[in-house]
Amino acid sequence: MSKYLILLLFIIIFLALALGFFSGLTILNAVVNLIVLILISSFLLGIKKEGLLISLSLAVFYDLYLYSFFGLSVIAVLLIYFILSFLESKISHQPGFFLVSVSVFFASIVFDLIVLSGLTYINGLNFSYILLYNILPSALLNLVLAFPFYIIALKLVSLLKLYKIIGEKEKKILVGF
Repeated sequence: MSKYLILLLFIIIFLALALGFFSGLTILNAVVNLIVLILISSFLLGIKKEGLLISLSLAVFYDLYLYSFFGLSVIAVLLIYFILSFLESKISHQPGFFLVSVSVFFASIVFDLIVLSGLTYINGLNFSYILLYNILPSALLNLVLAFPFYIIALKLVSLLKLYKIIGEKEKKILVGF
């Protein structure tokens, strides 16, 4: 029961960060995509189900907040999750800087391509302009923040492991990093 209460607390905290702090933090028209950072970090840390649940919750609120086709963010999160699941046998269980960075960069591009293609269709915006001035800068900003966010997530998972909120299955993956 305490695991689900803490998971709900994380959803509320990340929702407040995503919609409050990070939505207002723009650098060269780039916005931090907390959904992708959470999904990739949780997948590489071995807490896939919890990360997927948090990311899907954020994606639903993102769809409501964006006034686009409802469900594009959810579809993007599920697509990224299935791609990572498919490549899981090829991904090392001890991810380093390169793997985290590449995963976040490509997942950011996939997420923004799916979500922003719906907005360009609705509003009739120029897709090449959005690709050059929104999607690529956001992917680069997420690339810069990928490893620090992963390190913070690793410390948080270690803390949850200390209080026995994470089970044995997740502990095996974290050993040796």
